[in-house]
Amino acid sequence: MLYGQGNPGAVTAYKLDNAGKLQKVTNFQTETVQAFAPVDDDILLLKVSRNISNEISHWYKVNTETLQLSGEGEINTKELAGNGEMAHFSWIKQVGNKVFAPYFSIKADGVDGFGTNYPDSSWIAVFNYPDMTLDKVIRDNRTSFIGAYFTDGLEVDEKGDVYAYSSPDATTNGEYTSTKPCAFMRINSGTTEYDKDYFFNITEKSGGSKIGFKLYLGNGQFLLGMTDPSDKQSSKIDRFGLANVYTQQFTWVTGTPDPAKITSVSDLNSYSPKDGKTGYVGITTSDGKSAVYKFDAAAASASRGLEVEGGTITAIRWLPAQS
Repeated sequence: MLYGQGNPGAVTAYKLDNAGKLQKVTNFQTETVQAFAPVDDDILLLKVSRNISNEISHWYKVNTETLQLSGEGEINTKELAGNGEMAHFSWIKQVGNKVFAPYFSIKADGVDGFGTNYPDSSWIAVFNYPDMTLDKVIRDNRTSFIGAYFTDGLEVDEKGDVYAYSSPDATTNGEYTSTKPCAFMRINSGTTEYDKDYFFNITEKSGGSKIGFKLYLGNGQFLLGMTDPSDKQSSKIDRFGLANVYTQQFTWVTGTPDPAKITSVSDLNSYSPKDGKTGYVGITTSDGKSAVYKFDAAAASASRGLEVEGGTITAIRWLPAQS
């Protein structure tokens, strides 16, 4: 799915034939969107308004059987926010037969567009599927908003419980203004409320660092891309930690490059077989070299693997062999 800088972009789908070659099966256009995820047999897309004078955001469905747009609708994201600002979805996730859509509140006023007057709150809109009618909004004020722009902050574990992380990224007039810690919260399976008895304070356990991205390894174990405690931007990832959301243990990972030399990571497009043990992340360093690092949760260590010459690793995925 091409990002069209606000304009419609091309969607081209391919499949592997029996000879292992890519065959193009469809090509069509859709709007540039800010969040997308698989829901049932569809890919759900959200195009979010960033203009306070335009209250309407749009959703679209791509059917993965027909490989065409199969539905669309509107969401009044100013009405959803209900505070004079706009709701901006950070990502979406299927949870049971619902769609959970965390959002942050933005002024969208052309002056302090992504700023907010509500930096110390989090919201998750819960939609029915497939009609995308609003069921409810899950609210909390123990953290700032869930995830970040174009960053998935939710994970559903093997038990059906939902874990949501927040980093204090909210700003007002260009200044970081959230007073809340970076933390995980939990929504127990079959419920649409936070478990008030659960709060995993990552700021406290890590010595002041923020989560920049998460990779779920399975069995309650998360690999986290982390920041230096002195960095206010959660997007500046230069070190890694392991967090067990069942035991609330946090451990720093050894074996990764010098934090000062890390220039980029494959973050959202990293890979784990979800065995509770291993994860794979592409790391690029200031010498222009990229390599896949294998993370071992039991040893809390990483080892360098495949190297890429002359490029930056942006994604790692497992492609199963064709039967």
